[in-house]
Amino acid sequence: MYCGDDVSSVVFDIGSYNVRSGYSGEDCPRSILPSMVGICPSEEKAAAGEDQIMSGDGASEKSNVIVGSCRIAHRRDNMEIKSIFDENGVLQFELLDEIINESLIKNLKVNIQETPLLFTEPAIHNKDLRMKLTEYMFEKYKIPALFLVKDPVLTAFSCGKSSALILDSGHKQTVATPVNDGYALLKCIIKHDIGGEMITKDLFKAITEKKKM
Repeated sequence: MYCGDDVSSVVFDIGSYNVRSGYSGEDCPRSILPSMVGICPSEEKAAAGEDQIMSGDGASEKSNVIVGSCRIAHRRDNMEIKSIFDENGVLQFELLDEIINESLIKNLKVNIQETPLLFTEPAIHNKDLRMKLTEYMFEKYKIPALFLVKDPVLTAFSCGKSSALILDSGHKQTVATPVNDGYALLKCIIKHDIGGEMITKDLFKAITEKKKM
């Protein structure tokens, strides 16, 4: 039975720019990986001397998916960089599986079948994604317990507040969410598709035009 304040769990925070994971109760994540992977032919990865990746059930298998900023930055012929989100912002679970293997099994070295997991989710509710993620984690990894909580609620709690107005500016979008007594008020959320990615592109464009002048 998992309840109370003494539960030792792992927090898994999926963002549009990076994926953070670590132990509950700690101030900083232990593992930070980009929310993108490199896809390359198996022979290219074998030639680069990549290690084998552990699968969810503990077995080793060769994979043509490259995970981690350092390994993705290493040039490989015919490698394609793909986000773990598709064009519609829907999570691709076959790519998320590689991120989970790298962050939880290889970096944190946890026994995922014995460790409760806390997943963060965006303030805007997505029931289908929540159900699919829950089904995927229980069936694929046989986890003992799973809890999903909204990002702004965790942000408010981290500041010692149960009620607050949370402004979250991420890579893709900026969201303002009111939190009252530990619950996100979904009907009052304001979202704009303005984030770090757009600012970076505008700054790059301004610098490029200035150099031309």
